[in-house]
Amino acid sequence: MTDILIGNKTKYRMKHKIGSGSFGDIYLGENVRTKDPVAIKLENKNTKYPQLMYEYKVYRALESGTGIPNVHWCGSAGKCNVMVMDLLGESLESLYNKCGRRFGLKTILMLAIQLIDRIEHIHKCFFLHRDIKPDNFLMGRNSNKKILYAIDMGLSKRYMHPNTLEHIPYRDKKKFTGTPRYASICTHHGIEQSRRDDLESLGYMLMYFNLGKLPWQGLKARTKQEKYDKIGNRKESIPVETLCKAFPKEFALYLNYCKELRFAQKPNYVYLRALFSTLFKNCHYRDDWVFDWMKKDNEVPEQGASMGIGVQYINELQPPDLYEAHQKLLVERDGWKKKCSEQEQDIAKLRDEIMALKEHISMYGSKPYSFKLKEFEDPK
Repeated sequence: MTDILIGNKTKYRMKHKIGSGSFGDIYLGENVRTKDPVAIKLENKNTKYPQLMYEYKVYRALESGTGIPNVHWCGSAGKCNVMVMDLLGESLESLYNKCGRRFGLKTILMLAIQLIDRIEHIHKCFFLHRDIKPDNFLMGRNSNKKILYAIDMGLSKRYMHPNTLEHIPYRDKKKFTGTPRYASICTHHGIEQSRRDDLESLGYMLMYFNLGKLPWQGLKARTKQEKYDKIGNRKESIPVETLCKAFPKEFALYLNYCKELRFAQKPNYVYLRALFSTLFKNCHYRDDWVFDWMKKDNEVPEQGASMGIGVQYINELQPPDLYEAHQKLLVERDGWKKKCSEQEQDIAKLRDEIMALKEHISMYGSKPYSFKLKEFEDPK
């Protein structure tokens, strides 16, 4: 089925198939007049649980946000429901495989910041995604190649009435919805999903990128329900600190925060984003939004350890030690002399912080240094 015209006022030419799933098939297409490429999603009208028209309505509700694909047309053609939308790039799962199932910390942190942005926007529009996984996030194309897009809204659900702001009620014994590998523990227990569950799923997705494989992957079972139960039990039995042990503490802080959220509580997205943006800054990565898959084949993904100091060690540093580590990082970087002038302001700021810390110690004694998080609290 190729070179078929669909659409109403604007016509689209359907070409060859580029993907498929439980919902149906995805075809490459083009706008007949402008020749702009599009993706055309098909769903059999006789499917047991049609969702394409619903997904179209969700996209329309979300379309004002960055990283949400535009939907150009939705209707029917022959025996299929059809949705025409922006053609995007590869999924994070595909890019992860392309990078040898290894993302550097810099790439993971840049993804984490954009992922939280996308989920926050979906939540601001009073929807839950309910199927957070690498396959459902795609990079843009051409001038948008550094923008991450959220897709596959077929399982999305309103969690709050947009006019009354009434939250959906707490329920249990719910049928499982989502992907078991990334589902929250509450979802495994059959509890109605809320904002906390999308964010917990994101935490497991980030650890998947860190680890390469989550501890509950590959479990054998005789039935689908038995496998879901085994995954849930294994997931619940592993403490967050154990799961995140070999990685920066921010990943454990993130997951623990999500797990402690109450059912209807609004998450503090600013705090969650700041966990990763602060770590990014402390690792002195270049703020260029160049991901691992954009680099040349012979380049090694940038890691905190690639500069001669382990990220786990950086987590344990006190501010004076951090200053010394900062000097090491500068010396070990290629072209240090050329970069020195660019770092002078950061060095001066660190010196001021060290002086303030020394003054604090002289007044109150030596105590572990900690960051104040009041600035990230939700407004009352």
